[in-house]
Amino acid sequence: MVGLKDGSTPMGERMKPRRGWRLALVMSLALNLLLAGVVGVWAVRPMFRGPPPPPEFGRVLERMAHRLNDADAAILKHAYDEHRDEMNRLTGDVRDARQKVRCALQTDPFDPAALKVAMDEVRAARSAVEESIQDVMRSGAAAMSAEGRHTLARGPRSGP
Repeated sequence: MVGLKDGSTPMGERMKPRRGWRLALVMSLALNLLLAGVVGVWAVRPMFRGPPPPPEFGRVLERMAHRLNDADAAILKHAYDEHRDEMNRLTGDVRDARQKVRCALQTDPFDPAALKVAMDEVRAARSAVEESIQDVMRSGAAAMSAEGRHTLARGPRSGP
C-alpha cells in the first residue's frame, strides 16, 4: 500500500500483527491447555483409586516396637514371628473374600443373596485376622515388662 502524502503508513497497516506473533500466541495457548490438562488429571486421579489398603500388620508392629525399649521390642517381634504364617494366610483369606464380593457385584443377573454370603465371608475373614492380631498382642504383652505394656497402652501418642 502506498503511504500518505507525508510518507507515513496508514494506521491499520502499522497495527497489523506479524505472522510470528500469531504463531507464538497459538503455541502458547496450546501449551497452556496441555499443562492445564496434565495438572487436572494429576489432581483428579486420586479420587478414582479408592481408599488405600489397610497397612500390613508387620509394619504397624514395627512402629509399635520402635517406641519400646530393645528387650520389649524383641519380645513383641518374636510374638509376631510365631504368628507370621497364620497372619499371612488369614490376610490372603480376606483378599480372596473381597474378590468374591467383587465377583458377586459383577454377576448378571445380580443375586443379593450371593453378595450377602460373600460379605459374610469378608466379615468372618477380617474377624479371624483381628483375633490373630489380638493373640500376638496378648502373648507379647504377657512376656514384656510393665513399662513396655504401659507404653503400648498409651497408643501412638507420646503423652500420658
